[in-house]
Amino acid sequence: MGGLRRGRPQHGSIRLVKEELLTKNTFAEEWPGFHHMLKIAAKPACLIAHNGLRYDYRILMHELKRNEQWLKHYPLPEQVVFVDSYLAFLDLEKSFHNSIKSTINAVNWRMVTDLVLKAANHQTRSNFQSNNNSGFISRALLRRPPNVGGQPKTPSLPRRLQRSTSEQRDLGSQEKQPEEPLKAPKKRCIKELFQEAHPLKFMTMEDWSPAKRKRLDAKVFERDDQGGWRFCEHLGDKYFHTYGNFKLSNIYQQVLGASFDAHRAQEDSIALLQLSMAYGLEFVDYVDKNQAEFPGLHPANYSSMFERTRKMKTREEKN
Repeated sequence: MGGLRRGRPQHGSIRLVKEELLTKNTFAEEWPGFHHMLKIAAKPACLIAHNGLRYDYRILMHELKRNEQWLKHYPLPEQVVFVDSYLAFLDLEKSFHNSIKSTINAVNWRMVTDLVLKAANHQTRSNFQSNNNSGFISRALLRRPPNVGGQPKTPSLPRRLQRSTSEQRDLGSQEKQPEEPLKAPKKRCIKELFQEAHPLKFMTMEDWSPAKRKRLDAKVFERDDQGGWRFCEHLGDKYFHTYGNFKLSNIYQQVLGASFDAHRAQEDSIALLQLSMAYGLEFVDYVDKNQAEFPGLHPANYSSMFERTRKMKTREEKN
């Protein structure tokens, strides 16, 4: 652990004292069992590590080179491939952005605005007619009942409905007044109609993976001057360069809504398995297209790798 920089924070799971390390098996002791597991696994088998190209796979490569005698007896089985899930999730979400950008930019938002305006005008006319009809009924109720056949006036008529003749004339004249022309909604009102109408709310998401639904950030969309929407390239690039956005624990928290004990082998493996399932068939297709053999460890390259290692050691001894 002396190779760690001073002042660099260390996770509790790697703060092991020498006495604790002595109780652990070495890589050479663990490799035969791990080799047997890979040998009997259904092929092709894929080993997945999050940010493995920077950490896990480098450590594995170093241990395999250091224990080359074991590798001769227990070579890496055929059809065992590797994928870095950090790059996989990164590339998949870039494809999410590209597809959604094409969809948003292909929409004629001016036409959508015209349709919204027509709908708003229709709604305004319907409301106006509804209010006008209710007003007509109320005025009819205000009229006094006719005195037919010399019958006495209805004594139970409420006093507030007993209007004078002049008031009735006024009501009659009000009924005959021409209707006021309908006014189109103001431009500000049109924008208010789009205030809550985010494009993501109107997209068919049944075929989307859980990860795509949770990880597609609504903030990468912005409004234009015409009241429509567009994909913001700057915010899209910023999303992929924000520190921690593709950290395993952060993705797990956002997609699955839970936390786990990160930086421990078993917990990390379970979390990575669950996230791989959350990205769905798109993740499987990505692995099929981007899987790779472990560099330098194909059986045909074992001897050349060992030979290069011996030459490096010989040069070090001479120097």
